[in-house]
Amino acid sequence: MAMKPWLRRWGWLLAVALAAAALHAVYLVPGGPWIRCAVPVWLNSDEGTVLFDSYRITRGAVIYRDFFEFQGPVFYHLYALLFAFSGPSLAAARALAVATTATAAALIALVVSRFCGRLAGAGAALVYVGVLATMWPFAYPHWPAAAFVFGALALLTGDASARRDVAAGVLLGLSAGTILSVGAPALVAVAAAAAAAGLAARDLRAALARPL
Repeated sequence: MAMKPWLRRWGWLLAVALAAAALHAVYLVPGGPWIRCAVPVWLNSDEGTVLFDSYRITRGAVIYRDFFEFQGPVFYHLYALLFAFSGPSLAAARALAVATTATAAALIALVVSRFCGRLAGAGAALVYVGVLATMWPFAYPHWPAAAFVFGALALLTGDASARRDVAAGVLLGLSAGTILSVGAPALVAVAAAAAAAGLAARDLRAALARPL
């Protein structure tokens, strides 16, 4: 039986995401390896703070008015939405974090594969999942901020279109609204890359032609 076209094209990315989720399933409950320390992963104090503040939003608190955070509001409202359905659940928070890591891994694999092939893409995803994510395997704003950037890059390295540019801009905005130091530099770099050809040709109209 012939493989369906969509499965032939996207199946390997689904496999990357599922493998990433499987590797990080150990973090769904307290425990699991933490490569920064000899002790297993438990509830980190920073993770506890951001999750508690997210839960406070479900109880009517307003970020920056009733409590202070030095990050953007996107993470807190995202997890508040989760807690509105699950209640204050560490397992639910970690499950969303694992899903975020798996999605980011697939997006990294996609972007790298467009320039270096699928094997390199899978290798880049493995480094992200096995090294970077395990340095800080907690539900924390940096991970969705990074995933938004990877999503924007996946859109921008595909077939060019105004809609893709706009969608990528939205994702970069969400990243900046999660962690400003992650999303803002990425937005500047992407905008500069988009304008580079027009600037090199000294054509301001061409430099500003893309929506992003």
